[in-house]
Amino acid sequence: MTLKGLARRYRVEFCTPPNRNANHLSVYSDLPRTKGINLALCVGCAQLFGPQLLDAFDACVNLRDGALPAYRGRLANQWSVYHSETQSGFTYHYMVKEVHAGKVLLQQSIPIGNKLIGMLQLEKSDRSS
Repeated sequence: MTLKGLARRYRVEFCTPPNRNANHLSVYSDLPRTKGINLALCVGCAQLFGPQLLDAFDACVNLRDGALPAYRGRLANQWSVYHSETQSGFTYHYMVKEVHAGKVLLQQSIPIGNKLIGMLQLEKSDRSS
């Protein structure tokens, strides 16, 4: 099931910002006030949330495809394999101005074994949903 389908099932507002720009004015000016949305969930977004967006919601939560704090930044799967880790993780954490520095809400790991990067990512995606 897609994230959009899951949101529909539980009657949760789902939006894709104009031009897929997370920091578009409408996201932080319209949604919290007019629709009463107080939580932003960031899944698969390669953009940093700016201060206005972070401040517009009671909480912004990110799904990170790496174990924090060890694997901040891009390409967490690749780096965990490169460093010969036995496990690779994912993390749900609060978003703050510093990248991947917010309080961890949930973190899990899966064994890497001989998995290709794509399979590792698919398994993490499946486990994290």
